[in-house]
Amino acid sequence: TEPMSPDVLSINDLFDGTSHIEEIGTFTYAVVLRNTFNSALPESTGRALQEKVIRRLLNVGFEVAILNACQQTRHCVCLALKVDDVILDQERVNYQAERWLKFGHGDMDSCVSSSSLEGPISPAEKAFLSNRMVSLALTDYDIKFGHLNELSPSSRAKQKERKRETTTDTSTILRAHFPIHDRMFSREMLRRFFGSLYMKEKDEIWLIDELRYHFGPETAYYFAYIYTYTKFLIPAMLCGILFYAILLPIGYTYYLRALPFFGLSLCAVWGPLLLKVWNKRAQLLARKWRIDPKMEDEYENPSYKFRTRFNKKTKEYEKHYDTNRRRKWFVLTALFLAFCVVFLGLVYTLYMQWYVWAKMAPVCSDCTHCRLFVDCFDDPQATIGSYRWMYLVLQGVVLGGFIHAVVRPLLDRVAVYFVT
Repeated sequence: TEPMSPDVLSINDLFDGTSHIEEIGTFTYAVVLRNTFNSALPESTGRALQEKVIRRLLNVGFEVAILNACQQTRHCVCLALKVDDVILDQERVNYQAERWLKFGHGDMDSCVSSSSLEGPISPAEKAFLSNRMVSLALTDYDIKFGHLNELSPSSRAKQKERKRETTTDTSTILRAHFPIHDRMFSREMLRRFFGSLYMKEKDEIWLIDELRYHFGPETAYYFAYIYTYTKFLIPAMLCGILFYAILLPIGYTYYLRALPFFGLSLCAVWGPLLLKVWNKRAQLLARKWRIDPKMEDEYENPSYKFRTRFNKKTKEYEKHYDTNRRRKWFVLTALFLAFCVVFLGLVYTLYMQWYVWAKMAPVCSDCTHCRLFVDCFDDPQATIGSYRWMYLVLQGVVLGGFIHAVVRPLLDRVAVYFVT
């Protein structure tokens, strides 16, 4: 199909079950390299590593364009990548073959041949396959990673010797790599997704499918859940407003007595109903997109520290994680949770004391030193619109601002100290 501008399209015009908005961008992937050097990474070594990265990207089939540097980007080198659809289709066949070898699902010949007949490669597939190709090009097998079959004691000694001889690899020069999407298209999709809370069913289906087509199933699942969750919040909000409007005029005591049952109904009815609806929808999406949870790829943690263990059955060395290393993180997590409990308990205790004072403060007629809104209020009850009600609202605003500006940044800093 001819590339179309998202600005001139509407959902109703596009929906026919198969139409897609095509992105107009030329490049599909970006790699950012360091361009600042120091004693640990001399300029000569850095330039050689930059050339090494570009040469490897060219070898795997990318067309590389070096973007012109400006004042804001002199500290890095930006590479824009694109690759021919024929190479991507071959990479898709290779990926399908790897999945068959890993999971053993179906006949290999039919599985591989059908993978190349799935039609045009979507932008999400381009991003995924480009990421595989870039990761392969930037991997230093001989220096950093090594193959499992070569992790014998003698090979490990040779590997340590190589590390002494060569202390730099492509990871020292690499700053980031990520897929590129059409920004105009992304803004238009977000505007359509958040512009209307209740869409027609066919428009909602088309929008979720379009997100999968451009960004992959993980992103589509996320937005599908956000949309379902947001729709479920509306009846809960309406029930809460009705509950407040009916019981509070009757009496504050009745309101406080009924409030726990309202919260319990959210946990016992609203929450399970949301999970039930979402699980059903997730299964429908998985069946529609032909996603098998048992065949999902596992992405290895780059900071994963493992030991090698010889498997007598396969006669190969395998990665083995030492569970004793988790004890330190268990202790640190327990200390962090204890700090959170003590700190938040102190904050909320002080706030509750302030709240109770505002609820029990005398009226102006009973106050000896009458200072309205400071020592006393004009209304014994927190009637909507009264000074006492405005004071309670102000307390909630102060608490929310304090949590957002002080408590959350402080806990984030403490979490970084304990976890990393």
